[in-house]
Amino acid sequence: MGKKKKTNIEDQDSSRLGIIAAAVTNEGPFTSTPGLQNRKKLLPIVETIVLCGQQELALRGNNDSGPITCDEPLDKDGNFRALLRFHARSGDNNLKGHLETAALNAQYTTPQIQDELIEICGDKIVQKIVERCNAAQCFSVLVDETLDVSTSVQLSLSVRYVDVEAAGIREDFIGFVKISDMTGGGLAGIILKRLEKIGLNLKYLCGQGYGAANLSGHISGAQAIISQKYPLAVHTHCSAHSLNLALAKSCNIPLVRNCQGNISYVCNFFRASSIRLELLKKNIKDSFPESRAKYLLPLCETCWVERHDAVLCFVELYSVVVRTLEELNESPLYNSETSSEAWSLLLGVLNAEFVVTVHILRKFLSLSLQFSKALQRVDVNIFDCLQYVDLLIEEAREMRTKSVKKFQEIFDTAKSVVESMGEKVTIPCIYSRQSCENNMQAASLTPVEYYRLHVYIPFLDFFCNQLQERFTRHREVVQELQLLLPINCGRLKSNLNKCAELYNECLQNPDTLIEESDLWCRKWKKIAPAERPTNALEAYLVCDGQVFPNVKKLLQICATLPASTATNERLFSTSESLKRYVRSTMGQERLTGLALLSVHRSLSIDSDFCQSVLTQFSSVSNRRYGILL
Repeated sequence: MGKKKKTNIEDQDSSRLGIIAAAVTNEGPFTSTPGLQNRKKLLPIVETIVLCGQQELALRGNNDSGPITCDEPLDKDGNFRALLRFHARSGDNNLKGHLETAALNAQYTTPQIQDELIEICGDKIVQKIVERCNAAQCFSVLVDETLDVSTSVQLSLSVRYVDVEAAGIREDFIGFVKISDMTGGGLAGIILKRLEKIGLNLKYLCGQGYGAANLSGHISGAQAIISQKYPLAVHTHCSAHSLNLALAKSCNIPLVRNCQGNISYVCNFFRASSIRLELLKKNIKDSFPESRAKYLLPLCETCWVERHDAVLCFVELYSVVVRTLEELNESPLYNSETSSEAWSLLLGVLNAEFVVTVHILRKFLSLSLQFSKALQRVDVNIFDCLQYVDLLIEEAREMRTKSVKKFQEIFDTAKSVVESMGEKVTIPCIYSRQSCENNMQAASLTPVEYYRLHVYIPFLDFFCNQLQERFTRHREVVQELQLLLPINCGRLKSNLNKCAELYNECLQNPDTLIEESDLWCRKWKKIAPAERPTNALEAYLVCDGQVFPNVKKLLQICATLPASTATNERLFSTSESLKRYVRSTMGQERLTGLALLSVHRSLSIDSDFCQSVLTQFSSVSNRRYGILL
C-alpha cells in the first residue's frame, strides 16, 4: 500500500507541475483558467522585486520570516513584504488569495526565492546587452575596481559598442565581480572568464579601457596579458584619470601643495563640529545672502571636477572664513582647543603666499573643468579627447608666452583680497641650509615677479609636460585611424599599413584598404568642411558599407575605442546605495542583479520582461507548483 501511495503522489506532483509550467508559458493545451490564475498570483511578486531593484530599495527588513498577511505586523518587515501587502490591500484579489491560502513553503516570497528571481532578472538584462554586442561584432571592455563597505574589492565591468538602431554609442554595465587576486594575471583571468560566461564573443573584442595601475600596466598588467591573447583589443588608459594625474603631478609644487593642504584643514575643521559649521553658515548668510554657496566643500581626493568647485567656493567665501576663524579664536564661548586650532588655521590662510597661490590654482582648475566634465560623457570618443588635450596645451602655452600680462591679472585680484584683510603682499623668507643666496635672489625680485617665476610658470610647465607625456599613448593608438575621419581626409596619404596589419582578421578585404581609403578621402574632399562628419560615430553612420566595407569597420572600431572609465566610476555609487553598512553582507549575485535593474532602466523592463522572468523561474522542476492550484 505504501509503495502504491508513493506512486500516486509522484504522479500527482508530476501532473500539477506540467499544468503550472504549461500555464506559465502559455503553450500547448494547458491554457486553463487555473494555469492563468497561477500566473496572476506569481506576477506581482516578480514585479515587486523589479520595482525594488529599479528604485534601489532594500528588500529585506528586520523580520522576513513567516507568512505575509494583509494585517500590519508588529515588527517592521522589509520593503518587499510591505509592497506585497499594499498590493494585496489595493484590490489584487489573486495575490491576496495566494498570500492567505498558500502554504508557508509555497508563497514564493522567501529571501532564497528573492535571490533566484533577482538573478534571473540580471541574466535577462545581460542577455539583451550581449545580443547587441555580438550583433555589432565590435565592442570594448571597461573595467575599474574599488573597495566597498564590506572591505571587498569589487570589479565593475561594462561594455562599449555602437548601437545602430539608436544611432549612438552605448556603455552598458554587465556586472560586479568580487576579486581576491589583485595581480595583473589574476585580474585578466577574471575579466576573460566573466566575458565568456555571459556569452560575449571575444573575437569581437577591439578595445580595453582601465584606470587602475594593476589593470593598465604595459608589462604585467591585465591589459598586456589580454592583448597577448587578443591582439585586436587595443588598450587606452582612462583619459579622465590621465588628466587628474597630470593636475596632481603639477600640484606637487610646494606652495601649491601647502595651499591645498590648508584648504582641506579648514574644511575639515568646520565639518568636524556642528557648532562651528552653524556659525560659518550664519556668517555666510549675513554677508552673502544671495550666494549659492552655503558652506565649504571638501577637496575630493580623486575627482578634480569637485576639487575645482571646492577651491572656487573657498575663494568666494574667503573673507567669511577669515572672520569666522577670528571669532572662534577670540570669543570666550569656545573651548581652548577650538580657539588654538582656529588660530593656527588663521595663520595659514591669512598670508599673501596662500592667497596668491589659491588664485593661481583656481585659474588652472578653471581651465581643465569643462575638459574633465566632457571626458565623463558616454558619447565622448578618443579623438574628441585628443582635441581637448591639444586645446588645453595651446591655452597653457599661450599663458606661458604671455606670462607677464596673464599673471598680472591674477596677481592684482589676489593683492586686492590681501589688502582688504589689512595685510600686504610680501615675498616669503627661505629658511634652509645655504639659504643666503636664495634669499638674496628673492630679495631682488618684486612680489609679482617672485610668484610668477616660482609658482605660476613652474605650474604651467609641469602641466604641459604631464599632458604631453600621459596622452602620448592615446596618440599612438589612433595616429592612423584618425586619418579616416572626414575632417582629416585632406591629410590622408595612404598611411594605413599598420591598420591593415593589425585589423587584418576583421577586415573584409585588407589588401584593398589603401585604395578604398583613397576613394573615401576623395569623396569628402568635394564636400565643404562644415558639412563633414566631425567624429567617428557620425562618419560610421553615413558610410556606405557596400562601397567602403573596410573603412566602415575601422570607423566602427574608432567609435568603440574607450576614452574613459567614468561609467564604471558612476556605478560604484550605485553599489554604495545597494550595499550600505546596514546590509553589507549582501551576496554577490544579489548585488549584481539589483545593480543591473537599477542601472538599465532604459531597457524594456516592463510586463513582458516580468513574464519572461516568470517563465524561466517556472522551468525549474523541483518546485511544488501544485500547491498554488
